[in-house]
Amino acid sequence: VYSFLETGGRDGRREIWVGTNSGAAVLSSGRFETHGVEKGLPASQVRSLALLRAKDGGQDVFASVVGSGLFRFDGRRWIAVDAAGAFRVADAAVLLAVDDGEEPELWVGTEKSGLGHLVGGRWSAYGVAEGLPSDSVLSLLSTRGGAGTTVWVGTRGGGLAEMRGGRVVAVHDRGSGLPNNNVLSLAEVRRPDGRR
Repeated sequence: VYSFLETGGRDGRREIWVGTNSGAAVLSSGRFETHGVEKGLPASQVRSLALLRAKDGGQDVFASVVGSGLFRFDGRRWIAVDAAGAFRVADAAVLLAVDDGEEPELWVGTEKSGLGHLVGGRWSAYGVAEGLPSDSVLSLLSTRGGAGTTVWVGTRGGGLAEMRGGRVVAVHDRGSGLPNNNVLSLAEVRRPDGRR
């Protein structure tokens, strides 16, 4: 199991989506339904899942499929997502949905092509040239604080990038005390007193 995701469900019931080596599976009403090649995925290894608020008020489920790219579930089938050349979609690895502003955002970390960002139907890309410490993204996290939304980008070999307003504002690595420059996972901890 690579990732979990909870949705409101297509019929209003809660669904749990799971990314596995054998496709995506959705648990609804106590039963799993498997989504693999027969539902439009080109391969079965689903590495990451993300939920994004759709324009019609519903919810879109996105999946990154190892070696095959980024896909969106339309309620019946998985459809390949075209990033309009902004970045190499076939490298899609980790996904992050951010929905704390007017427009929901999808961040796509790739194995070799940096970071893709979808907001308002438009794609943009971030890589080493835009300040990321590495083009290999291993993990993503969104936090909200006094400075607004921060997207944390864990990389292979480059440490941790901190992004706000579409730009890299800081990089944390071994030189700043990080024990290793390969950041495999990220989580925000909220303490009992409310501090993060």
